[in-house]
Amino acid sequence: VVTVVTCALCETFNINMPQNINVLRGSCVTIPCSFDVKSKFENNLDNTCEAYWSDSTSFNSENAKLKPTKEMTGHLKKKDCTTTFNNASLLQSTKYYFRLECDKPLIYTFTQADDPPSPTLTPSTLEVEEGASVSLTCSAPAPCWSHPPALTWSPNLGQSQETLQENQDKTKVRTSVMNFTASHLHHGNKISCTAVYQKQDGSPDVTAEASLTPDISNPPSPTLTPSTVEVEEGASVSLTCSAPAPCWSHPPALTWSPNLGQSQETLQENQDKTKVRTSVMNFTASHIHHGNKISCTAVYQKQDGSPDVTAEASLTPDISCEFIFLFSNEINSNNV
Repeated sequence: VVTVVTCALCETFNINMPQNINVLRGSCVTIPCSFDVKSKFENNLDNTCEAYWSDSTSFNSENAKLKPTKEMTGHLKKKDCTTTFNNASLLQSTKYYFRLECDKPLIYTFTQADDPPSPTLTPSTLEVEEGASVSLTCSAPAPCWSHPPALTWSPNLGQSQETLQENQDKTKVRTSVMNFTASHLHHGNKISCTAVYQKQDGSPDVTAEASLTPDISNPPSPTLTPSTVEVEEGASVSLTCSAPAPCWSHPPALTWSPNLGQSQETLQENQDKTKVRTSVMNFTASHIHHGNKISCTAVYQKQDGSPDVTAEASLTPDISCEFIFLFSNEINSNNV
């Protein structure tokens, strides 16, 4: 909804109003407004000053269509012309003008809408790996300061917190921040935020929605340490397989193929408090291992009854052999 702010006799007055404002029929609307005058007009701001609104530039206190002086939340002597219309349905025209009757007019025009403003999701798209921490912010304009919209998440994936914030242009916005951990269960399933605007004229509430469809990638592949093996036959080798454990109560199971020796599994905690399943396999390098893939497979168990998912990491060892050749010299002795 476009708001146009103009000023008559701008060499005298400066007025600050939002460039954009949304007005919902049947609800209240608060218009943040402030102004300034040259020092020589400061004395004009006294208790006799009154404010009026009209849908015509040719108006005065007698023919003003709206006289919301009693509904003003601002104080004219403090150069605050903030005005609240408790019933925006009274605003039948698409353009209104504001007049401060201290002999200098201020002009303010705006339009109104029957549909509520849609909330905004930040970020607008979500592409993360399973186990990542996600923070979604839903923002909806609050044209009626005393009755800001109520915000609800569907599904409710975690803790959320609502605040009423003020923009630079003095308009207000209701925000809700929801924090959760990304899961494969969220992949492809719509996440929506609904803003519910309450009407003050007794008519039914109206709603507006914003949504996104998250792209949650599978469990990242496990990691092998070292990533390559180049040793001589007979050397002792220790391979470590690590796989993230986003679900602490059901960490992945790790298996080696082929199983070349003893292995031991542990569940460790990283510095960022995430957890990881590790398996260490120890074996003695042999020429029969040379060029044959060694793999570690992580098996993730689903809690929704769907099939388990697996992820694999592998390497191909380079085992060198040391050949020792024995030479014998035959010495022929001739008896003289």
